[in-house]
Amino acid sequence: MNDTGTGTGASASSAVPTKSKFTAANVLEAIAILHGVGIEAPRRRAADQFLTEFQKSDAAVLVGLRLLAASPEELSGPLHPAALGQLAAAARRRMQRGSVPGASDPAETLRLAMILMDRDARTAKLMVNAAVAQWLHGGGIPTETLLHEACHAQGAALQVTLAALVALPEETNSRDVKLTQDARAQALLELSSVTPRVLTALSSGDSAANATGLRLAAATSWCMCCDLGQEAVAVLAASPLLAQAGESLARGPPDSSIASEFLEVLLDRSGSLLPCPEQLINSLLRVLSSIHPAGDVERGQLCSLVSTAVNSWRGIFVVASQAPPDAWVSLLEALVACCSWGCFAASATLSTWLALKEHAVKVGAIAQYAPVLASAVRALRSAAAFPSDYADRSLDYQEELIKYRRELRDALRALVTEPEERRAFVEELRGDVLGRLCGPWEPLEEAIHALSTPAAAICRTVGIPGCNVSGGAAAATVLEVLS
Repeated sequence: MNDTGTGTGASASSAVPTKSKFTAANVLEAIAILHGVGIEAPRRRAADQFLTEFQKSDAAVLVGLRLLAASPEELSGPLHPAALGQLAAAARRRMQRGSVPGASDPAETLRLAMILMDRDARTAKLMVNAAVAQWLHGGGIPTETLLHEACHAQGAALQVTLAALVALPEETNSRDVKLTQDARAQALLELSSVTPRVLTALSSGDSAANATGLRLAAATSWCMCCDLGQEAVAVLAASPLLAQAGESLARGPPDSSIASEFLEVLLDRSGSLLPCPEQLINSLLRVLSSIHPAGDVERGQLCSLVSTAVNSWRGIFVVASQAPPDAWVSLLEALVACCSWGCFAASATLSTWLALKEHAVKVGAIAQYAPVLASAVRALRSAAAFPSDYADRSLDYQEELIKYRRELRDALRALVTEPEERRAFVEELRGDVLGRLCGPWEPLEEAIHALSTPAAAICRTVGIPGCNVSGGAAAATVLEVLS
């Protein structure tokens, strides 16, 4: 083949050979035809059919890996860019289905991944997943080697090791990896038994400061897919990974996305662990309190994390017979503070406040939580005010604010349900309206908007006729009664 990258060489002018299917030359030719420019539709369809059959065969591994390992000189030119991912994905899918007679061992597949890491990281990770599938299909998981490499490897070897640790729980749980029910259960049991050692290795050794993103991704994978026993929880509570996640979140993209996912998984899972993982919860609270996000993206991620923490832990901390612990109160205050970052952040907290109110009522703890819920209502309202430069803001912002105001109207009805709550709420709004009459229109409009939402219910509560009037008219009637 003269040019595997363009599909315009002499051999590409003929139909895809079928006499001796799945030779390296035939596979490369089919890829070149499929991705070439100006190729007739029948030839492209034939190439697609050929490659579909190739991907289902053992040749996807035997030929595909040989092509991926070949140098440009051996191929008379570099592989077509699409060929790298296509060959690697085909090999991975075939290895997921079972062992391939004559295939290289998993260690050789990982060595190929290391070679590919500098050329194309995505292709290299597909090869890592393929090696993991080989382990699961009888090659045996080299736990000790992985733990040692996670602590001491450098460069591409470290990246491949950490990628393998990311993939191992995922592939074990994936239904694409064709394991018997007993084999899968045994593999998951084996992974759960070494989870504490893996989490320790991810934050120790000579290379602990390198590849933070991959280390957090690996920890996320293990925490999400494996059972977290008391030993694993104790390791996490003292792990430097928590502080690294906080620092990564504060730095912003791309590190913040991985860090946010790691913390989200821990916050979510910690609420259902028994016994209550107090040390882990305290460690997570310290991490959340240490984060000072700089941009809107990071602020949104922090608000989401605080919301997840409240949702996860309310069953632990909201108890009728005892006052809320100081750390829990601080977390709720942080959730209130999120609303000061605008409608995007406030919107992310709405469902959390509604769930907290519902749970507090259910367990008979509403009296203890009335003050913080009142603070939340005020903070949520403040995020609904039109900014003075509203007309100059982006269309996305304008649409989000309008959407948030609609959502807030429904939320206020749910947060202010009891007659006494409504009376206190309207009294506060009355003071806001009267105090804002001589100022800018935006704060005044916010108070009237908030007052209009429970107006009909207020009319019914105090026995005012004419409750079918518009929200604005009802609000005016209520103010008249109260004045």
